[in-house]
Amino acid sequence: MLDSSRTPVGVGFLVAPGLAMTCAHVIENAVAAGEAGVGTRVGINLPLAPASGSGTADHSFEAIVECWRPVARGEDDIAVLRLAETAPGESPVAIVEAADVQGHPMLTFGFPLGRESGVWHEGRLLRRQADGWLQVQLSDPSGYRIDKGFSGAPAWDAELGGVVGMVVAADPSTPAGYVIPIETLFEARPDLRALVPQWRSHSEDPEIAVARLHPDQLSWWRRVDPGASVTLTPPSVTRPVALIVVTAVWGLLWLSLLVGLIGSAGDPTELVVVTLVMLSVGVLAVPRQWWTGLPGRSGRDTSAQPGPHRTGLPRGRNLFWAASFPVVFLMWRFLRHVRRRADMVPFVLALVVNVSMIVAIAVAVQQRVPYAAFILAGLLGLQGGALAVRLLAGRWQARRARDRALPGEEMVSQRVFGAPGGAFALESDPVSQRAARHKQYAQRATASLLEPLLRVPAIRLLHGPGAPYPGHTKIDHAVVAARRVALIQTTLWPPGHYTHTTTAGQRSLSRNGAGLPVIFPVDHEYFIGQVMGWQAKLSDAEVRGFIVVHPSPPGPVTLDLSGYPVTVVLADQVTEVLGGWLAMEPSTVDRSVLGELLDTAEHES
Repeated sequence: MLDSSRTPVGVGFLVAPGLAMTCAHVIENAVAAGEAGVGTRVGINLPLAPASGSGTADHSFEAIVECWRPVARGEDDIAVLRLAETAPGESPVAIVEAADVQGHPMLTFGFPLGRESGVWHEGRLLRRQADGWLQVQLSDPSGYRIDKGFSGAPAWDAELGGVVGMVVAADPSTPAGYVIPIETLFEARPDLRALVPQWRSHSEDPEIAVARLHPDQLSWWRRVDPGASVTLTPPSVTRPVALIVVTAVWGLLWLSLLVGLIGSAGDPTELVVVTLVMLSVGVLAVPRQWWTGLPGRSGRDTSAQPGPHRTGLPRGRNLFWAASFPVVFLMWRFLRHVRRRADMVPFVLALVVNVSMIVAIAVAVQQRVPYAAFILAGLLGLQGGALAVRLLAGRWQARRARDRALPGEEMVSQRVFGAPGGAFALESDPVSQRAARHKQYAQRATASLLEPLLRVPAIRLLHGPGAPYPGHTKIDHAVVAARRVALIQTTLWPPGHYTHTTTAGQRSLSRNGAGLPVIFPVDHEYFIGQVMGWQAKLSDAEVRGFIVVHPSPPGPVTLDLSGYPVTVVLADQVTEVLGGWLAMEPSTVDRSVLGELLDTAEHES
């Protein structure tokens, strides 16, 4: 994108024939103030397009703004342009919609100040922010960070093999940038979704990977259905070999095991395993000259007569168990770490089954076991068992998903429960009445600090939830995100420096070196007990306690409270501390956790 002096001010990319996309603020930088909008003409150039002949390529022409969503109107900073003429070698980018791109390597191209030929940026995609943008972190500290001039550039996901968003902003204080996800771009112009080809990433479709990465070897690849028979003629044997395709469950191991019988003169019939390079289940990578017939239903090759062979399973059985035991042990230890993540359990179980299959086949080949049919039947039995595990785990996950879903539209739409600063008992003396009013004010101030967290869709805010057991006072606030619960107590402290010590099991709190027996306190002890009670009651959730400190009267408050049983947070740090912890959970609402908190609030109201 060029301004009136032909200086690059940003980047755009083709999303469909004749249509390009960029940031709205790039258009504003390219034209005179106040002229940007629908119908605006801007100059563009294609510096990476190949030259049509000898000399330097100069592909400069105009584009017209068709869709305008500027930040000034509170929108997404998106602009869609129609090219005035066909771009040389016009080919829209591969676009991939992906729900989770965390940790994927990202590549983009931009024109920072003084780099009119453009530079490349390599980064790593992180999680989404509360506003929906993706954060990007610079991979190599010596590389180019995202800066002014990168806006509007496509964010290429090197792992998925496609564009997952558009670069929109940079953080000048850190080597970080921000990307608008591709689904948000489609929301700005819904009709683009029908125009853009429905690309699938090469990790989802192996044929795409073969066509892109190995076009010269495309004839080597062939799709084979699981359970079918394949006839191959390797150059090392004198006749075709009939192999049965045994696929890895769910494609977890990304290879397929071809098992069959080979008979040769003077040697016993033995089990032979051919491991072929795989990008996914059911796609074979073998030289074209090996194929002597199409996949059929002929079964295995039985023309060879079995020769003499040893009886019984040799020490391969012991080797199998010896090799399987550490694998199972490691999987058991891994299960202990993911026991709270129901979606990981089927993956681990299937992985155990497939690793056991690999170990069994490897041992059989090494020991030249003659009982090929017996072992093949056992392997198929393992696959059947893995299928049963998959079905049972699927039903279990469906049940867990129902439990974690909110029951009705009213509950789904409600984000806040209760009101902050509820009524306090009317005290007889004026001092107690004033303290109660100050406490009520502090609770309402904390509630206003928690409201920005509601930008995260999964977060629910409860004011005045009940205690875990009857007979206890209510808690000021609770914030719930999936299986994480933040219990919050509000307190008023005079300005000063606070420290915490523990002597002979007794906790003490000091301000400016002097003990504060009145502040430490009873309300803190009650709150610590309530947090421990909720931790025991919600054993499947992660429950933490937070005390929010408001200075009263106003003044600086500093904390040195290492070892304190709950987290003490200054009022101006509430959003950062709680938001960073709660955002680690997935965007789901756990009905059982939220229901427990709501039930106690109803019982005590």
